[in-house]
Amino acid sequence: ATPVISIDNYFIKTELSKMKTLIKIFFSIIVIATIWFLMMQPYGEPSGLSKGVVGKLERRLPDAIILGVMKCGTITLGTILGMHPDIATPGWMEIKFFSYSWLYQKGVEYYQRLMPLARPDQLVLVKSPFVFQSPNISLTLQRHVDTLPDVKVILVVKNPIDRVVSDILHNYANGLQKGQKMPDINDIIMDRAGYIQAYKDSDISLHKSILMMSNYSMMFQQITNVFPMQNILIVNGQTLVEDPLSEIKKVEQFLRLPSFFSKDHFVLPKEKNGFPCFNLGEDSQCMDKKKGRPHPPLAEETIQFLRQLFQPMLNQFEVQTGIRYTL
Repeated sequence: ATPVISIDNYFIKTELSKMKTLIKIFFSIIVIATIWFLMMQPYGEPSGLSKGVVGKLERRLPDAIILGVMKCGTITLGTILGMHPDIATPGWMEIKFFSYSWLYQKGVEYYQRLMPLARPDQLVLVKSPFVFQSPNISLTLQRHVDTLPDVKVILVVKNPIDRVVSDILHNYANGLQKGQKMPDINDIIMDRAGYIQAYKDSDISLHKSILMMSNYSMMFQQITNVFPMQNILIVNGQTLVEDPLSEIKKVEQFLRLPSFFSKDHFVLPKEKNGFPCFNLGEDSQCMDKKKGRPHPPLAEETIQFLRQLFQPMLNQFEVQTGIRYTL
């Protein structure tokens, strides 16, 4: 016999089905809103020890900017400074704006909205990426000073040969050539590996880029063309790893911050070239394990080529800044 379905039962099942659909839609909206909120968090959260402190929070233009140099310790520096209670940093230090015309044209209000929330007594610190890879470096730096005339500028440098090797390894581990087999590193440096693109939005070769990005003398001159000397600080990236406290104290003084960091805040690793960990209670952390990749040995021919290329630049850099590197 054919089962008989009453109209009442049919109506109940239909309504239940509609209700289940509405519940699914509701929870889908909640999930989407949550994901959107989390994506926005890096720019919205006060950093480090500033969380939970009573005070009016607002988004202000930065008081200090880390301009580079790539693969010299800029992320390490930003991570350490972000733990200072009187500094506010975004969750992701790099704020793209000045190096991209299509972003710069959105105006200063757009840039300010990307800043972290900060108390009135905090300094706002961000990293401005791709300055020295931009097609017009002078224009990019001028945009900085036009928008932020009183900003403090920090430039991190280290042994240029080490920087070159780190840059190449980064390009094949996380950069444009990620997933590609890396040619012999000596061939890349000596320009025997053929054309290898360095950046997505540029035709510059990896060979040319790695050498140009190690010319600290040129970079310093470009910076001083637009920023006053008293607003510029050079940080030694190698010392930042080996003796972080001494270098961080210089930054605290430069930014006129209350002294905060002590030797107890840093835990130095046993392995050579290891990055320090930071002992700050709830904010204790170590740098990513990808930092400080082992460097392959360079051929003597390559080392001599780099020494002859970089030492005159370093001699000029010493005249400019008083900082000495001997290769």
